[in-house]
Amino acid sequence: MKSHVFHRFAMALVASALLVSSPLAQATTLQDSVPVLSSRPGAAYTIYLDPSGFAYDGDWIGETPGTNLGFRDAPPGDTFTASDQDAISAMWAAMANQYRSFDVNVTTVDPAAALVNPADTQADNDLVRKDFYDSQARMMHTVIGPPGNAGWQGSADGLAGLNVIDSVAAAGSGEHTNWMFSQDVNNGDDVQDGTYIGNISSHEGGHTFGLQHQGDFTAGGLVNEYSNGDTNPGPGSYVPTMGNASGRQRVAFRVGTAHDDNDDPFQQNDVAVIAGNAGMTFADSGIGHSFITATDLPITGDIVDVNDPLHRGQINPIDQGGGTFDPIGFDKYTADYFSFQTDGINPITLTLHNGNDLLTPGVADNGATLRGFLEIYDSSLASLATGTESVDTLSTTYTGTLAAGMYFAQISSFGGHTEDSIYDAAQYYDMGGYFLTGSGFALIPEPATGSLILVSFAFCVFRRGRRSV
Repeated sequence: MKSHVFHRFAMALVASALLVSSPLAQATTLQDSVPVLSSRPGAAYTIYLDPSGFAYDGDWIGETPGTNLGFRDAPPGDTFTASDQDAISAMWAAMANQYRSFDVNVTTVDPAAALVNPADTQADNDLVRKDFYDSQARMMHTVIGPPGNAGWQGSADGLAGLNVIDSVAAAGSGEHTNWMFSQDVNNGDDVQDGTYIGNISSHEGGHTFGLQHQGDFTAGGLVNEYSNGDTNPGPGSYVPTMGNASGRQRVAFRVGTAHDDNDDPFQQNDVAVIAGNAGMTFADSGIGHSFITATDLPITGDIVDVNDPLHRGQINPIDQGGGTFDPIGFDKYTADYFSFQTDGINPITLTLHNGNDLLTPGVADNGATLRGFLEIYDSSLASLATGTESVDTLSTTYTGTLAAGMYFAQISSFGGHTEDSIYDAAQYYDMGGYFLTGSGFALIPEPATGSLILVSFAFCVFRRGRRSV
């Protein structure tokens, strides 16, 4: 039996996000003017972000949502402005970053679009859509906009059922629809910060995978229902996705003290819970995970080709046995390996950017979760250098002139983060997407990289200490 639980999240307005433009030409309706975005088409799980309004028929876990307008209070016959489209793209990008390691497609493309009959009313079409989402295991429909019937959401910033996504929902239940309200429940102001909306949508999505709230506890009990994460904001700070999900640089999954609706505490490993859903796996970007399987760095001229999908990847936690995962230690995560060639004359620059670049190749999307580490090796697999992390912790760069020959770049996790707060020492995952940019490279000659590595390398085991976490 699935639990049917409201999960309420009190809203706090935050500064406007830096958004990227994604205009659509010739849009004539609200739905037509939504940017077409999908993070992992064909994935086992689908989270559909719907900012175009929804007429909900009937009760939803004992409440009556009614007809919701679209993001920015837009009615169905309206069209989204370029600014609206930027905000929607930012919502999507933040959530795509959150779930990048998992086999989850975050999309703005309606999976039920083929069922819509233009001759029918919105209410009739949306009833068909709602029933379709409920009939699909591993699918969630997230409505983004102001609440429909006034006050039905109470003080909630978002609402979702608990542990409902992995199986078919009961007919008519609406369990595969959840909500993120792009309106401040305290004063009615519109919330247009796409990153914030995307992170709260990720929080609500977490509930559907079975996650409870991560809180702040002392020996005396619960202090903050939604954990505020690290004491100090700024570069290198973390806050839990299942906590306040804002106000710190990285919004991330963690191992920490969660609580049920009675405020009873328990330890929750967010990644283990999500990974435990039926059919859930970690995604693989196709980048080699060892020196011998290293992927050739895609080069056009002498620069990294950001239009080649093999310039990006993701770092995932490794199952430590029996579905357990540990966020602390760089060896608790996968590593990716790239090979490249230098001419011995020109200096090279290679930059590891944390987060995806799915909106504009070569430009970081908002909402990065990974804190990555870059290390350079020569063809004998000797470590030559590590990258220098930027002050904002969002990128790491190596620059130098190397003798002509073959080299390797290893991309790995920084190794997790232990919370800096007066509460329990929660531990955060450094996982998710990254991409590479750079210049000064020579084209890799034939034969292929793998044949240039001595067979004996396959039997080598490399151990090193390198950084504290």
